[in-house]
Amino acid sequence: MKNLSALILLLTANIVSGVAQGISMIAIPWYFNLEGKMSWFALIFLLTNVVSLFWVPYSGILVDKYDRKKVFLAILTVSGVLVTAVAAYGQWQDGLGLFLVGSVFTITFLNYNIHFPTLYAFLQEITEKKHYGKISSIIEVQGQFATIVAGAVGALLLEGIDGELVIFGLRIDVGWTVAAWGIEDIFTLDAATYMVAILLVASIRYLPLTVRKVEIGSLMSRFAKGWSYLKAHRNILVFGIASYSVFLTVLLSGFYLLAPYVYHHLDQGADVYSNMDMFYGLGAIMAGFFVRTLFAERRLINCVIFLTVLMVLSFLGMIFTYSVPLFFVLAATHGICNAGVRVMRVAYLFKYVPNEVYGRAASIFALTNISGRIIFLGLFMILGIADGENVIYAMAMMIGFLVLTILVFLYYYPHFHKDLVKEI
Repeated sequence: MKNLSALILLLTANIVSGVAQGISMIAIPWYFNLEGKMSWFALIFLLTNVVSLFWVPYSGILVDKYDRKKVFLAILTVSGVLVTAVAAYGQWQDGLGLFLVGSVFTITFLNYNIHFPTLYAFLQEITEKKHYGKISSIIEVQGQFATIVAGAVGALLLEGIDGELVIFGLRIDVGWTVAAWGIEDIFTLDAATYMVAILLVASIRYLPLTVRKVEIGSLMSRFAKGWSYLKAHRNILVFGIASYSVFLTVLLSGFYLLAPYVYHHLDQGADVYSNMDMFYGLGAIMAGFFVRTLFAERRLINCVIFLTVLMVLSFLGMIFTYSVPLFFVLAATHGICNAGVRVMRVAYLFKYVPNEVYGRAASIFALTNISGRIIFLGLFMILGIADGENVIYAMAMMIGFLVLTILVFLYYYPHFHKDLVKEI
């Protein structure tokens, strides 16, 4: 495989920063939940998504206009400096207020909006076409391995160790005690890994394997070019938007719904909440390893529909169960569904979307996803259905949304015949 060392360094940097970011993004919702301020967190999440509406189109243009390595370094540097500043202030003050804790969530979330389009465009640029499917699976596996590590370490840091560890729901006697970390300590760890990732990305050397023509013109004209491409390829547009639906529900549940769900509906603590992320990551890794093999002889659109239906069933299970072991199984199912759809979506988009418009196409798909998140978060706040036992009604809304997505897939199914074939 060409550019092998570059691929290894890029993916290593991604996993190093991903672990610490994951710990922070586990800790922040739980912090607000324990403070009884989930309504404030909902507002922060909502405003962050509103900012994303303006940031995402511009970030997609940056990804397509500039050298992807330089964009990556810029992302890591800016985010690292900001998180370091918050962490340093927290260490100085021996604690952080809600505003600064929420600011790290916003910084990290906005980072995600440009991080992943840059990662995928960079990988597409340095990977041979015959390896696109394999690389999309590797991205998923290494990313979800980071999720598992973040869940395991997050459980230790949030709860501390009082003679036993809780790993994948199993309690293991270790005979030693470690105090729980403060939120400022977790952010300090996060800041340190940004610096490691910067050094790794800076050392990357590669030979571009795709030829892209960097366009000139205004931001709007260049963004319009990406939209024009997708309008001319309606099957890609519909598939790209609809296939993000599972991700939308996973994002809303993971960042907002599952903290109050675990605390109020299951009546459990941070160990169950953090271990949930481990089971999610395990399911996602299974999908990364096996989805291409399991679905190799089936049409891609059939696989996406199947996984979307499975996601509906997993949310139904969460609504009706109070069992922690079953909750862990359903969390793993979320990982399988989201990762499985993403592996197929990335492999397909790598193949059909030209590299020079990939960032803008990804931004357009992200914009529709962000708009959906804003609508749902607004409804959650207005109706007050994401607090306490009422969280299950929010999950019922996720089910309704996914059912509508399935109907869209079925409606457009005849039109997918020419494009959505065995591409995984």
